[in-house]
Amino acid sequence: MSNEASNSPAFAGPTWLRAWFAAFAADAPPVELGPGTRLWLRPGHRRVGGLPLRVLRSPTNDHTPRYDWAGDLSPDALADWLVASRRAFAWDLLELDLLAPESNAARVLADLPKPWRRMDLRARWETPVIDLAQGGDAYFAGLPQKLRANTNRAENGLRKAGELIARDLAQGADWLTWLDACLALEGAGWKGEAGGAIAQSRHTREFYLTVLQHFRAAGVLRLYGLTLDGELLAFNLLVRDGHTWFGLKTGYAQDWAKHSPGNVLFRHLLKELFADDGACTLDMLDPVTDWKRRWASRIEPRLRLRLYAPGWRGGLAYHAERIARRLYHSPAGQHLIRLGRKRP
Repeated sequence: MSNEASNSPAFAGPTWLRAWFAAFAADAPPVELGPGTRLWLRPGHRRVGGLPLRVLRSPTNDHTPRYDWAGDLSPDALADWLVASRRAFAWDLLELDLLAPESNAARVLADLPKPWRRMDLRARWETPVIDLAQGGDAYFAGLPQKLRANTNRAENGLRKAGELIARDLAQGADWLTWLDACLALEGAGWKGEAGGAIAQSRHTREFYLTVLQHFRAAGVLRLYGLTLDGELLAFNLLVRDGHTWFGLKTGYAQDWAKHSPGNVLFRHLLKELFADDGACTLDMLDPVTDWKRRWASRIEPRLRLRLYAPGWRGGLAYHAERIARRLYHSPAGQHLIRLGRKRP
């Protein structure tokens, strides 16, 4: 597998990984599984069942849509790399987050030979998904009548207020100027108040600039914007990986909230995505808000996978977690949880 393997998922490809580690893990150089690969993992420590463990984690955080490995990875090759990495780092736990149920990483890890059989796979997140393969007419006809009526009313009201334009801002030469305007709009909303807006962190902003320029050069970036007489009212930032579009960021002008500019723009971009023959789904990403649920075709799980290394420490942590899980789901465990919730 080469460093620039073309079948690497976008969010585990070389450009994404280099930018991610530079922005979010500059103090923890990646551990590489297998020479000449881009299976970069973040070293760290954590406790499982009270036992301190050395951990290799997937390079994922709130800015990661999904994680996976390339599809041509074989279980035998991975087993050899795991053995070599344990000699180099002496890790006890491999933890991968944000996996889709059909992910290559989950498949190849499940097929590992002995003694790599102690694995825990569970749903930890959910993501709303829109099925683009069904066709736009069927999808829009199936939306709640109230949502359709309110969006029609909102768009009609905005058109009466001035020249309303919805378009892909990423296609113009001035796209970086528009991107700055979108990030400023995000910072002026609730994300800015909570301190989570992209523009509020230099490292986060540099990360997005790097990866978005890469996606734009590859032709898989969309920056949809809704303007009224030139004023930006809403934006929606998407990138495509394979047959899936991912909605990375959205924002709208709070002063125009009663006119639902986010809904108006979202309906416009959906019409364009339905016309994209190669796209099958739009992943709206965690968390599942009421707004996303109204537009979604279904809700899909995202998984956390833990692989416990051979040896007494990995085995002890594996069994301690299984016991803790059984206690949690037992009647006595649920009784203690209910008691705890009643405490002031």
